[in-house]
Amino acid sequence: GGLRIGAAPGVDVGFRELLIIAGIDIEAENITIGLPPGGIPAGKSFGVVAAQALIDGEIDGFWANGMGAEEARMFAREGATVVVADMRDEDGEAVVTQIAASGGTGVYVHTDVTSESDWQRLVDQTVSQFGKLNILVNNAGFNDGRDLETSPAEFMASVHLNLSHVYTLVHLCRKELAKNEGAIINVSSKVAVTGQGSTSGYAAAKGAMNAL
Repeated sequence: GGLRIGAAPGVDVGFRELLIIAGIDIEAENITIGLPPGGIPAGKSFGVVAAQALIDGEIDGFWANGMGAEEARMFAREGATVVVADMRDEDGEAVVTQIAASGGTGVYVHTDVTSESDWQRLVDQTVSQFGKLNILVNNAGFNDGRDLETSPAEFMASVHLNLSHVYTLVHLCRKELAKNEGAIINVSSKVAVTGQGSTSGYAAAKGAMNAL
C-alpha cells in the first residue's frame, strides 16, 4: 500500500497542493491524507494524537502544526541533540518523549515567540546545558488570515508575530554559531513568492524572512 499521512482538516488541502507542486501524483502513489484512525478526541491536540498514531504504526507521517516537531525528530535521528521551543507544553513534551523513545536526546523549553527574554533564556540554557549551539531552525509562524481589509496596526502586528523572532534569534545566536561554524535554517513559505488570499501579513513576513 501507499503512504498514510495524517493531516488536520483545512491543513490537508495545503499539503495536497504542496505535493502537486512537487510533481507527486497522489492517486498514482496511493497516498492517503486525513485524520489519524479514530479522529481527534475532545480536549486533545492534533499533534499529540498524530504523534501517537505514528508511534503505533497507524500512519506513516503527519503534517500540521507538527512540522516543527517533524523537523526536531529528523535532526534527532541524524544524531543531533535537539532543544524544542514551543508555547504548547503538551505538544513540546510529546516530541521530546518520542525522541527519547527512539534513542535520541532532546529537551523542551516553554517559549513565547513574542518574548525576547524567553528567547534569551532559551539560548542561555542551551549553551549552558550542552556547551555549544550548532544549528538554529526558525520554524515558528502563524497564518492569522489578515487580508487587505485589516487595519495597518493589525497588519503590523501580524508581521511582528511572524518575523521579529527570526531576527531576534539570529541576533542572540550569532556569536555561538560563528564560533562553531554553525548554520541557520529559516523555514519560509511559498506565499512569500506567490501570495495568497487572506495572508497579507503572513506573506509579507515570509518575504522579509527570505530577504533577511
